[in-house]
Amino acid sequence: MSELSQNILHRQRLQQLFPAVISVVGLVIASLVWQYRLRFPFDDVFITFRYADHLAAGCGLVWNIGGLHTEGYTNFLFVLLLAVARFFTSDLLASAQVMGLLSTIVTARVVYGIGSKVRSSATGVLASALYLFTPLSWINALSGMETSVFVMFTLIAIYCAVRN
Repeated sequence: MSELSQNILHRQRLQQLFPAVISVVGLVIASLVWQYRLRFPFDDVFITFRYADHLAAGCGLVWNIGGLHTEGYTNFLFVLLLAVARFFTSDLLASAQVMGLLSTIVTARVVYGIGSKVRSSATGVLASALYLFTPLSWINALSGMETSVFVMFTLIAIYCAVRN
């Protein structure tokens, strides 16, 4: 095998390894920031929790049980996700924060994929590193709000568009 072939093979192996490394780095950061989780929840998230609680209890999307069906939430999908989480735990704040942390890690991998497709593997690594090491990414993840989940789904859509 020629030296050029070996270099190409080595580069391909590295490119296959990057998404796993990004995931591990994300998990390490997430485990480090988890201890600060109670410092960042936004008060608006508790509105979402109330709707999710009532939906999981079978009362529908209502603010007050037995009250009118009102749309006092701005994040229908997130309410549904939290209503499902409510069947497994009563701690919706922790559930929302775990969803945020996992979404942030998935987003970093998707950012790598977009950068790699649009430019190069090095661009993907740089873009995902910048995203992972931006404190606001983790503050949003721990806020309990739907921001991280929304960003993840948006970037997955962009990845699907640039992949083809």
